[in-house]
Amino acid sequence: MTASLSVRVTDAATNFYAFLFAKNGTVITESNAVVLIASDTQIQNVALSSVVNLEADDYIEVFVRRLTGGGNDNLIIFSENVSIK
Repeated sequence: MTASLSVRVTDAATNFYAFLFAKNGTVITESNAVVLIASDTQIQNVALSSVVNLEADDYIEVFVRRLTGGGNDNLIIFSENVSIK
């Protein structure tokens, strides 16, 4: 499966964020994409890709984790596309 996102994180300049897939609430570490937030106005493009076996009633989520920094950041998702084959 693949995903592409366009995101902005405000109040987070110089912080790192991780974007990952999760299956049934469990993070798929291999799908990890790490992004440096260079400025509060920057729109980042993030791409995820992973091979996952799905059964009936399984569900997929996109998780975001702040890896550095602190405080209250705002994550804005401009677009998100997920493809499962």
